[in-house]
Amino acid sequence: MHIINPSGNNIEVSDKKRKASNIVGGISEVMKRKMTDKSEIILYEKNIYKALYMTAYPLVLSDFIIALLDITDTFFVGHMENSSAAQAGMGLAWPVINIMLAINNGLAAAGVAIISRMSGEKDFEGAGQQAGLLVSVSLIAGIVINAVLFLMAPEIIGFMGAESDVFFEASAYLRISSFEMIPLFVFTAFTSICQSEGDMIRPVILSIVAAFVNIVLAAVLVMGFGFGIKGAAGASVAGQLCIVPFYIKALFAGKGKLVISVSDMRINIRGLTKLYKIAGPAVYGQLAASFGFIILQMIILKEGKEISAAFSIGNKISNIILAVVMALATTMSAFVGQNIGAKNKERAEKAYRTSRNASVIIMLAGLIILFPIRRWLVNFMSNDENTVTAAVSYIAVVLVTLPGLALYQNYMCVFNGSGNTRFSFALSFIWLWLLRIPMLLAVGKLGTLGAYGIWLAMGASNALAAVAGHFLYGHINYE
Repeated sequence: MHIINPSGNNIEVSDKKRKASNIVGGISEVMKRKMTDKSEIILYEKNIYKALYMTAYPLVLSDFIIALLDITDTFFVGHMENSSAAQAGMGLAWPVINIMLAINNGLAAAGVAIISRMSGEKDFEGAGQQAGLLVSVSLIAGIVINAVLFLMAPEIIGFMGAESDVFFEASAYLRISSFEMIPLFVFTAFTSICQSEGDMIRPVILSIVAAFVNIVLAAVLVMGFGFGIKGAAGASVAGQLCIVPFYIKALFAGKGKLVISVSDMRINIRGLTKLYKIAGPAVYGQLAASFGFIILQMIILKEGKEISAAFSIGNKISNIILAVVMALATTMSAFVGQNIGAKNKERAEKAYRTSRNASVIIMLAGLIILFPIRRWLVNFMSNDENTVTAAVSYIAVVLVTLPGLALYQNYMCVFNGSGNTRFSFALSFIWLWLLRIPMLLAVGKLGTLGAYGIWLAMGASNALAAVAGHFLYGHINYE
């Protein structure tokens, strides 16, 4: 099951857009209606906490549920024979998938920044054309990436240093997962279009449906028929495919104001240039980050498949809380984009501060809740004692640094929402290539701390990345 993270920054978008006539005199009347138009909430609701809550809660709930279901998915694989090899294989395949999803996430970030700004300026025709172009480019990218992953999976996994059972598990998982790229790319474009206008409901409902289909099929294929990791990958693909008709209909025959036509999907140089200008830095940043995670996985795999599996399990558990923060920050990016388009710089800045503060509080609450039960959670996800011991120590470190990750995610989203994607590139590059990987290599050369040294290096890099984000934020342009 592939959660778009977002850190990627997946996104929501349009549902109903109505041209606000008489803005000066009409704001009070807009407030009296039930604020059914998400754009009006984003632009005019006086209580910024209430506005963020009203637009973010569907996405927050969806991502939280999906993160929980992702743990259940891992449970099935974690109780197979040779579970450590299967979980290490999944963990090894994911950075490769994320390299391809970097293009997806970059397009999503650009889509939100451009479409939300056009919507804030009331240029709905231009927003519709840009939305059609986004869908077209996403479809083409998904087809190409599907082919590349399927054809080159064994070579890629072999390059990463996997051998014997881990090699076969990772290669199989990556090949089958490649068929998820096309529907996933198009769905992310749909989500971005929705996010730009504050429509969280439709993408959330479809994401939850896909997640439940994934889990049910994973139980049947992995536990029932014994298909192992192939069954887990196949269930994920099926989950994405089952929702395709619904968002295709919403894109081309829905009732929202950003319904697109085939003519909107025509590739044009002007639109591509605008998309590339914002998507380019975001894609480069995510590519650098994703390739960094491949190097990271190669370093960790050298410690043994149990340590690699522990890393994968620890990330699944921390994602329970991180998914909530990512959803909130993603919503904030739409606030920033639309309010910049509406020439309301102060509200854009206030949305960022509100999301940042709420995210840190959520992470602290997650630390308090998850820390005491971390061993129970790990035991639920693996039947290998060595993997369990390593995962418990990793989670202890990563949970303590969750507030730093909350700050990092909010910096990334405010950079993307304001169109300053060059800062997103810089921050992701600093986090992985200047902090995490050099620190891991240094720990490896010392050779005395073992896996615990790896976990400490990761935790320290999270905290230092937040400091770097604070410095970059001082140079942000809200115009």
